[in-house]
Amino acid sequence: MIKAIIFDFNGTMIFDQEILEKSWTLFLKNLIHRKPTDEEFSNYIHGRNIEESIHYFLGDDVENINTLKLEKEKIYRDFCKADKENYKLVDGLPEFLDDLKMKNYVCAIATASGLDNIRFHYENLKLYKWFDWNNIIYNDYSFKGKPSPEIYEKCIQNLNLKKDECIVFEDSISGIIAAKDAGVYKVVAINKNKMLPCEKADNIISDYKNAIKILE
Repeated sequence: MIKAIIFDFNGTMIFDQEILEKSWTLFLKNLIHRKPTDEEFSNYIHGRNIEESIHYFLGDDVENINTLKLEKEKIYRDFCKADKENYKLVDGLPEFLDDLKMKNYVCAIATASGLDNIRFHYENLKLYKWFDWNNIIYNDYSFKGKPSPEIYEKCIQNLNLKKDECIVFEDSISGIIAAKDAGVYKVVAINKNKMLPCEKADNIISDYKNAIKILE
């Protein structure tokens, strides 16, 4: 019996790929003097924690990484504030979350975002309407980043549930692999532009307008 729905955040609950890529491009402009390639965005930024991404671009021995992380995330949040068109919950998601709450499903988030970013989203997108803060697992560097399954294993343990009582919604290749390897009942891929290789996902949707049918 399904008891919990676990969401990745970036690219899953908000379509912020353009915002995210703009922030990384600006951040790296004076550091590596080039824009990340599409392959680098896919394999080393989307779904990954920021520390791993910075190490990829700047090397393992990079200094002042904490300062760099703060700088990068501030750029990202500033872009979110300025982009009223894209900085919003995915179409159909508020209604889906209302349905889940009414039917007594537990809703949780397992994200590679850090504490400052998830606090920002929690307030600005009013996530407190559906998510208990204690049910949000964010990147605190106590576990390996995706595609390691550790973030989902930690989330399931935190909910005090069994892995086959959980469904995960994901948007990145690394996230889908992480959720599948964690052994959850089902992984649903959010594939906005139908460009993501989703062979490992159990279902594929472009938004949440009919997502409730997946649970029926």
